[in-house]
Amino acid sequence: MDKTTIKCIVVDDEQHARDLLYLYIGNDSRLSCINTFSTVSELEQSGIIEQADLLFIDVEMPGKTGLEYLEEIRNPIKAVLTTAYKDYAIDGFNLNVVDFLLKPIFEERFKLCIDKIYSAFEIELKAKKYDTAQSFDNEYILLKSGYDELKIWLKDIIYISAEDEYVRIHTHNKEHLIYIRLKEIKTMLPNSDFTQTHRSFIVANSFVFKIKTGSLVLNNSIEIPISRANKSKIAQLFKYTNT
Repeated sequence: MDKTTIKCIVVDDEQHARDLLYLYIGNDSRLSCINTFSTVSELEQSGIIEQADLLFIDVEMPGKTGLEYLEEIRNPIKAVLTTAYKDYAIDGFNLNVVDFLLKPIFEERFKLCIDKIYSAFEIELKAKKYDTAQSFDNEYILLKSGYDELKIWLKDIIYISAEDEYVRIHTHNKEHLIYIRLKEIKTMLPNSDFTQTHRSFIVANSFVFKIKTGSLVLNNSIEIPISRANKSKIAQLFKYTNT
């Protein structure tokens, strides 16, 4: 979530349902709509799910259903199920579903849904800001690992890789597998010291040895891929690094 604006995606095979949610989102200054899709397949092909904070998704659609998508998605996103059938509510709450909107969706009910979600987002954002500030001051980050709290010093991090709903933090002496999304841990790291090279990788700048075509080579000889989207940024950042 960028500041206090919740970025949304709508997936529904019914045009009027998509248009209605798009209208409701546009009427609420707390929200913005990235895009709308008529099928899960269109959403998957777009590759923009990582940019969103909230997903409005219909249950019954041609091809893959909304429930099947939420069961399979690698990085769980907060989702609101929209359907004309009450029976799906129980199935939805077994997933990462924060609310259930029964069609036809009225704007008053939509606003109640957003009030609840927005309050939760604000609390989460404030907590992240506090934790991040505290982490920068102490030069470490605190992460939940099961029931324990793990302290990881920033100077020890070599790179971080995404693995389904987890990230693997590679340090000098150990690897830590943590249940957190890569984009969330990125907000905890100082931009001056860490760079995201790919949708699945973040590297510590101080451990970069050289740049190759399509990858960065670290001091330990490990190669980290560079996505096309990040190619120019990486080249500029490490332009004085020997190749």
